Amino acid sequence: MLVLVSVKSDDKCRILVLEGGGDRGAYHAGAFHELVNNLPSEEVAYDIVTGISVGALNGLALSFFEKGDEKNASKFLD
Repeated sequence: MLVLVSVKSDDKCRILVLEGGGDRGAYHAGAFHELVNNLPSEEVAYDIVTGISVGALNGLALSFFEKGDEKNASKFLD
């Protein structure tokens, strides 16, 4: 699979990769919640979200929300 991303030279491309493993799904939710509440909003506005197993499910849940709406995405995961 090939993924092409176009990013302006001044911008950063932020990628969130979520691992698999049943109980890690709850860890993803808690870690994402803390990132959203403790980092500047531009630091948690991910351009690409990917994962495997439960990470793919959490990634799918995050994909329902627009970039910039991470607070609501975090609440949804909780």
